[in-house]
Amino acid sequence: SYDTSSYLSPGFEIPLSIEATYTNNEVYTSKNIITNKRRLNWNDFTITYLGKTYEQNFVHIPTSVKEVYEEVKVKCVYKRNPKKVAYLSIPISYKAPYVFKFNGEAGEKGFDGDNAYGNNGRNGKDGGDGFRGSSGSDGQDVKMFITTLQNENKTLLKVKAVSRINNKSLIFDPIGGKLLIQSNGGRGGKGGKGGSGSGGEDETDSDSAGYGGDGGDGGDGGRGGDGGEITVYIDKEAADYFEKAIEIQNKGGEGGEGGERGRKGRGGLVKTEGKTLLGAILSQAIRGRGGSKGREGYQGEWGRDGGEIRYKVLSLERKEKVFAEFAKDSKKKKKKKERNVKDKDINTQ
Repeated sequence: SYDTSSYLSPGFEIPLSIEATYTNNEVYTSKNIITNKRRLNWNDFTITYLGKTYEQNFVHIPTSVKEVYEEVKVKCVYKRNPKKVAYLSIPISYKAPYVFKFNGEAGEKGFDGDNAYGNNGRNGKDGGDGFRGSSGSDGQDVKMFITTLQNENKTLLKVKAVSRINNKSLIFDPIGGKLLIQSNGGRGGKGGKGGSGSGGEDETDSDSAGYGGDGGDGGDGGRGGDGGEITVYIDKEAADYFEKAIEIQNKGGEGGEGGERGRKGRGGLVKTEGKTLLGAILSQAIRGRGGSKGREGYQGEWGRDGGEIRYKVLSLERKEKVFAEFAKDSKKKKKKKERNVKDKDINTQ
């Protein structure tokens, strides 16, 4: 069984539970049922749906389904006695929220500045400056292909979104469902922390002690990546649903946070002879000038927003040509990817 208050949609999963009654009338249940009855082990069962068999306690439908299913028929088999079989039908809803992410990667944090050790003469050394964070990468340029599918009395949208390195597809209901396409620039990396200055040298034969070293400046944050360019190819029937059902974001990435400033070095002490109380007080009061704290790094620049969405409504003739070209290009990318995987396997042997 399953929780009928929840729904199963492509890209989501729904947990299953089992309750079995044995010949002695004892009732056993799976762990996800809150009860004081004896427990069943899911490892003793297999479930089969959409032509595949699994050893798991949930049903999951991939987002990239190629055909429309009204329901999923689940078959559950008890391994110790394969004649013991139970069936379950779970309706599928295409009214769900989805997000396709083609965002740029965040930049790397800058290296921290070196902490200072030892002295430069009798004065402390300055801490090293933090390094600038690396820039975020740009959002991917994306081509979207949107058509309609008629399923009984419902109109569904079939979406294909591809970039140079990603390929995503989806079927969803534009009345109740929602798709967000993101191709935002990656955030810039944070600046490295400034190094700490070292302390000044203590003195016993002088009326002044060494100065503390200055803390290093924090590194500036990296620049945010630019938003990607989005091109939408859509047929006339699907165009009516676009604004309500599909949202596109291709904003520039936020600049990275500036690095923290380095700590200042402490001034050295003028040590007085003797161990009197007055001498101890004077030794704390006479101290060399402390170093200065470093400057905090500046936040990096924001990346540029992607350009206006290029939106092209296709006639039937043009649609068939564009989709044929896209299918041909997809096959080339798939073969190239398979070759790369094969070459990688050979290199690792």
